[in-house]
Parts: sequence; C-alpha cells; structure tokens
Amino acid sequence: MRAGGRPARRQLEGSGVMIAPKVSPVYDLGARADYLSYGTGDKKHQHLRQGTDRIAPGFYCDAPSIEEFIALGNRLAEQHGRKVKAQSYIVSAGADELNKDDPRDQQCMGDYGFMLAKRMHPNSPCMVVVHDDGGVLHAHVTVLNHDEATGLALRDFRVHWQVKRANDELAREMGMRVVEPQQRQQQRQKAAARQQQPRWGVLHPVLAVQSSQLRCGHPHDVQGR
Repeated sequence: MRAGGRPARRQLEGSGVMIAPKVSPVYDLGARADYLSYGTGDKKHQHLRQGTDRIAPGFYCDAPSIEEFIALGNRLAEQHGRKVKAQSYIVSAGADELNKDDPRDQQCMGDYGFMLAKRMHPNSPCMVVVHDDGGVLHAHVTVLNHDEATGLALRDFRVHWQVKRANDELAREMGMRVVEPQQRQQQRQKAAARQQQPRWGVLHPVLAVQSSQLRCGHPHDVQGR
C-alpha cells in the first residue's frame, strides 16, 4: 500500500452524485493490475519512462501491496481450481459533481468504492484504485473471488441488478435519493448533452443519486498517495 498523508475528508452538502456500477469477471490479475497502474499504449509507455503511475488518492488494498494482492488472488484461484480470480466493479462520478482534479473528491470516490465492496463482499479481500485521467472521476474495485468465512467462491453480486441493489441500499443509508427508472431517460438526455461539451467528459448514466449530506470516508484507515 502506498504511504503518505491522506487528503482531508470532504463533506458534500446538497450535491448530486452519478454512480454507475459495472461488473465483470477478472481472469488475469496481473494484466488487470498493470492496466490499473499504467494504462495502455502511449499512456503506459509515458508512465514507465517517467517512473509514474495513474493511481490517484483514494487507493485502498487489503494486502500490503498490489503485488501481494495479485499473488494472493492467484494462489487462492490455483488452490481451489478457479478460472475467475476476481470480480471487477467500476463506479463513476459525474464530472459536474466531483472534481477529478481535487484530491478530496478523489478520496471520496475511493471511499465510496470501498464501502460498496464491503457491502457486497464483507469477507473478501478487495483493492480500490481511483483514476482521474479519464473523462470522469471513477474507481475500479477488484474483489478476489474468495469468501474467507466460507472458503467458497463469490456467489452474489456478479450481475448488474445485484450490484445496483447493493448500491441503492448503500446510497439510501448515506442519505442519498436514488433516481427511479422513470427518471433515467432524463439522465440519459443530460449525459448526451454533456458529451457534446468536452469539459464535462463522458458519463455512464446507469444510476443517479442525490445527497443532502455525503460524508466521504470509512472506518478503516485508507491511505492515499
């Protein structure tokens, strides 16, 4: 895990947050970690030349390092004969709600990703990587395909509707208003309009929530960069 001070937690009052959970299986943890750390193509080559990476504040890992997280996941998969080594979730925030250049908002995105991961899989090792180099601020959540309490592979939250359910519950507990299905068309229209404005980036309008009081953070001592 990266050492260093953690940005001050930010309390967002009266702000809307666009959360777009996506889920997919992970078969190669090494390739996944490489992408999360450096990206691909020219972006990757530039990071490698400069000795940098694309991991923003908000990073969290249940292992001491990314390398040890990968090793743990590979070992568990091999021991239990599993092809799927982890589940990947992506949570995005609207560019007009969270500033991707603000370390406090980056930490907020990572905190939310952590809380969602533990809501879905409280007994499974997870890693949260926040990216600020795309159209919008977003968190990549990787949860190893192993429940430490049962010794079994993950059985729930492997499809979108299950992830949405967990996200809805978490959002409501945090005092957010979940946008119901009939309101999604308006969100899609607003997202399409924003796509015509480069400064807003690209949105993924799967689920919108409204917060009257969002406190970023979680009980664990998550470290940023």
